[in-house]
Amino acid sequence: DEIEAYCSEHNLCPRLDKTNLSADYHRNEIRQTVMPPIIQRDGLKSIRRACDVITAEEDFICEYTDKLIKENGIADKDGSTSYPLKWFNSLPLAIKRRVIRRTMDMTWQHPVALLHTDNVITACQKNYGGKVIQIPGKFTAKIQKGFVTISHHD
Repeated sequence: DEIEAYCSEHNLCPRLDKTNLSADYHRNEIRQTVMPPIIQRDGLKSIRRACDVITAEEDFICEYTDKLIKENGIADKDGSTSYPLKWFNSLPLAIKRRVIRRTMDMTWQHPVALLHTDNVITACQKNYGGKVIQIPGKFTAKIQKGFVTISHHD
């Protein structure tokens, strides 16, 4: 409705993509079937409030994780970062995942999938000395001498 009102107000004549009328596509099914009852029940206010709560919590958890990384991470000249296994293994699962993801994102701006973070976490829990976990994008996590080291290799 907002888009249509904007177009009308600015004398725009957008093209109608006929696929938008078909509920065969998930995006259209959500737009046509799921959203109307939510809008009718004034549910958008609740969704916006939930988004505000989630955003505030996400900001806090990112800051908290960054602080943990700065306090416990050991940065090497090559860009790799090491963490003491005892400390890492004591963290809650959600924070372990974030430490791995934030380390890769802060240093190399590289996202990492849940599967790969969990592979690193499992290897750390088992404390497999000398174990190297391959992470797509030429990354590794190596467990050695009581540390896990996250590195990038060209």
